Amino acid sequence: MKTSKKLILTGMLLLGAGVGLYAYDKKKQVDNILNGLKVHLLGVDNFKADFNNIQADVYLQIVNPSKDELVFDTKFIKAKQLRIYDSVSDKNIAITDLDTTKINLPAQGTYDLPKIKIKIPVLTGADMIINSIVNKKTEFTERLRFELDLEAFDKVETFNFN
Repeated sequence: MKTSKKLILTGMLLLGAGVGLYAYDKKKQVDNILNGLKVHLLGVDNFKADFNNIQADVYLQIVNPSKDELVFDTKFIKAKQLRIYDSVSDKNIAITDLDTTKINLPAQGTYDLPKIKIKIPVLTGADMIINSIVNKKTEFTERLRFELDLEAFDKVETFNFN
């Protein structure tokens, strides 16, 4: 009887160690993928304005240059928040919380995030548009700078892009 208990205990310890090593390896793989990800602005459309806000839909794409895929459908990995700045004044003009917990990002592939609705205070947006017209500089959308927070295993990685 003692031999079978030792065998069961040894088997349970080996199984626990195997699961622990697998989880550690997966976490390391996800960290490496997250550190290499790039985020690109695909477009901004459906501009609407009222007396309080300028609203628009923002489309983003995540690019995975690594040789590992990133596939998750879990609450442990998610796109958390998108912040939008005026790149000239560096003023934060919009913040939107995301609830994207399902991503299928193939190795050396791309994933298009769902449409993100943003609201920019009308005075800030008008100031940006007027300055663009007066200074004959870039278009309104070219002045925007974005920060996207992705969280995986309690680690938040912030991506900056125009």
